[in-house]
Amino acid sequence: MADLEWEKLLKLQSPNGSFVFSPAATAFAFMETKDDNCLRFLKNTVEKFNGGVPSVYPVDLFEHIWAVDRLQRFGISRYFGPEIKQCIDYVYRYWSEEGICWARNSNVHDIDDTAMGFRLLRLQGYEVSADVFRHFKFGGESFCIAGQSNQAVTGMYNLYRASQVLFPGDDILEDAKKFSSKFLREKQATNELLDKWIITKDLPGENPKKDKCRNQTMGDIAMTRIKLSIMPYVNNNIYLELAKLDYNNCQAMHQQEWNLIQEYVH
Repeated sequence: MADLEWEKLLKLQSPNGSFVFSPAATAFAFMETKDDNCLRFLKNTVEKFNGGVPSVYPVDLFEHIWAVDRLQRFGISRYFGPEIKQCIDYVYRYWSEEGICWARNSNVHDIDDTAMGFRLLRLQGYEVSADVFRHFKFGGESFCIAGQSNQAVTGMYNLYRASQVLFPGDDILEDAKKFSSKFLREKQATNELLDKWIITKDLPGENPKKDKCRNQTMGDIAMTRIKLSIMPYVNNNIYLELAKLDYNNCQAMHQQEWNLIQEYVH
């Protein structure tokens, strides 16, 4: 890569000294440029993780957004009102007209995190404009990141979910809904509802109440990034155990009510 114009590339450096929050990319940049900001990011990251580094760091916006979504999917978000508000406030603090990505203060924005953040912010009553999605519309109808050759299933699924909170006059969300729905239906028809970022989850098996009490849009497509398994704030057994306890408690309460009704009938 001898022809890289590092003088121009360094202008794309994030405020924390990294390149797209990737230790690997930042390490390569440091090897080529000996840039002090790159070295500072690498030292801080290695120190934080006791000698090793993750593939991407930080992922603070991703964690805040997906933790809330996880609690909602398990049906236990009502127990975490103040914590959820803190998470949403954090996301709103770093929201921009061009969207967001997995980390704060980024000059790169992706449709997946933007769609998830937009949906949660609107559901919590924050004023966010649907025009943010115009920055991801290319070629008349395609929604993706600039330079992306094809759409990921997760991004399109979350774009579809975001389109469910459209307001009258949100024409861009109407377009997003049509595009993402068509995309997902085509993937479903060809058994391609998988990409490198996701694994399918047996969500009804994890929490039967979700299956009995709620119907997820798009045929109960339960998608979770593969990264969730190594993010304790997003994916952990505590959430699952609490969801099971909540379901059992709810079931016992309804059983008691049913027994009382039967006594009155007989």
